[in-house]
Amino acid sequence: MTDSSYSYILIVEDSPTQARQIESILKQIGYRISIALNGNETLNLVRSERPLIIIADILMPEMDGYQLCRIIKSDEMTSNVPVILLTQLSDPKEIIKGLECGADNFIVKPFNEELLLASIQATISSRLKKMTAGKEIKVLVVEDSPTQAEQLRHLLEESGYSVFVAGNGREGLELARRIMPTIIISDVLMPEMDGYEFAYELKHDNALKKIPLILVTSMLDKKDILRRASVVADGYFTKPYDDAYLIQKVRSLLANLECAGDASAQEPIEVKFGGENYRIASDRRQILNFLLSTYESAVQQNRNLILMQRELQMMNEQLEEKIAERTEQMSASEENFRALAKNAFDGIVVVTGAEGSFVFVNQRVNEITGYSISEMKSMTIRDIVHPEDLATVAGRYRKRLEGMSLAEQYEIRIIRKDGTLLPVELTAARTIWHGEPASITIVRDVSERKKREEELARASKLESLGVLAGGIAHDFNNLLTGIVGNASLAKMRCNPNDRIYTILTNLENASMRAKDLTHQLLTFAKGGSPVKKTISIADVITDSANFAVSGSNTNCDI
Repeated sequence: MTDSSYSYILIVEDSPTQARQIESILKQIGYRISIALNGNETLNLVRSERPLIIIADILMPEMDGYQLCRIIKSDEMTSNVPVILLTQLSDPKEIIKGLECGADNFIVKPFNEELLLASIQATISSRLKKMTAGKEIKVLVVEDSPTQAEQLRHLLEESGYSVFVAGNGREGLELARRIMPTIIISDVLMPEMDGYEFAYELKHDNALKKIPLILVTSMLDKKDILRRASVVADGYFTKPYDDAYLIQKVRSLLANLECAGDASAQEPIEVKFGGENYRIASDRRQILNFLLSTYESAVQQNRNLILMQRELQMMNEQLEEKIAERTEQMSASEENFRALAKNAFDGIVVVTGAEGSFVFVNQRVNEITGYSISEMKSMTIRDIVHPEDLATVAGRYRKRLEGMSLAEQYEIRIIRKDGTLLPVELTAARTIWHGEPASITIVRDVSERKKREEELARASKLESLGVLAGGIAHDFNNLLTGIVGNASLAKMRCNPNDRIYTILTNLENASMRAKDLTHQLLTFAKGGSPVKKTISIADVITDSANFAVSGSNTNCDI
């Protein structure tokens, strides 16, 4: 192992272009940079001269970043060298896999130069602290919110720090005098003693004034910056804060603390800002830390604004694409609707507005109403609906536009162009037509159905009449049987030459003709076919003619 161990940063990247890009950024730190293009070359360099930190890409041929990290962490000679993996973070499993291999941190590609430097510097600071000292680092958190205090405690303890919590500035001072923390993180807005008062008391206590102090604030007023400076805070960050940024700030202050010497006292600096005077009493280290903290916060906020602007731009572009796509789909959908409506057997109308104006009608509506399509587009539902049915149509139409009703089945009468009434069946439903509420209605001509219904009703009546006629014919036939029987008995007691015999014979013949009539009624009532047989046409003509004129003053001459 050479004397220059831990004096260089090793970049492991199979792409020479990306390796040189990272090298140019890291030269700002001041360390010597070495580059390895694969895993085997890396292991040879590490075993001959241990680096301060290794930055390795994950995707490499032969040996990827996970395998390389696992080998380095399993070797006692190199296990304490921090390894940062470069990743796209396309899958959370990459982080889990990297942690399993012992990786100390991750940098996302494509990376921001400032964030890359901050992450690496934080890792180096942590590495140097472990190399130079094994003492416990105590962090005092002064926060009146138990929830936020626990969040800070959890975050800092995960980074290896011992954390102590105070609920306000007064408790913070008492606890600081007892434990002598390495660094203090304090909220600004607190009861009893706020963060400004706490910082003032801290920096005027000879035993505590060298402890770095970070203030947490929402920074709503720009004058707060000078007020913080006037109480010699060493840094600040705003709420809501990024966890990684907070840890980096703590590590940076700790590293500066170790490197700083005793600063001589200086006279307070008077500054005028916004019409008010401020006295800033702080040493060079504190002023530098504060200015750096201010700059970092501004950079972070500016970065967030840039990222938000990019995201908004991307969202705007995606929205424009969606709108164009949706417009195209709607246009195609409307064309399909018009094509289907044009060839539909039923009439189709689209109605909008409070007056119920027709904005679309198909050819079938023209055939049903007698009006042309252009004529109907200048009309409303009041122009074609029968006045007695208008209230029903208007009421259901209004409910449908308000979204209060689903599709319905109902019949009305419309007035055709020639003045005739036509029964139609309407099926209407709510829709959107060019961005406005509308009602789409199917108009079906039911006049033929009405005729069929009337014919069925007449057939039903005839069937009922046939049943009645059959009953009457049956009863009447029974009566005729009695008449014919009595006439035959009377004839048997009369002399054939008597006039009464002739009268009885005529009665008997008439009764037989009436019997034939009842037989016809029974045949009609039962719906059966008449009995067919060969008879004399002369008799048929004579009987039919006499039957036709019976009951009148007309005589037949045959």
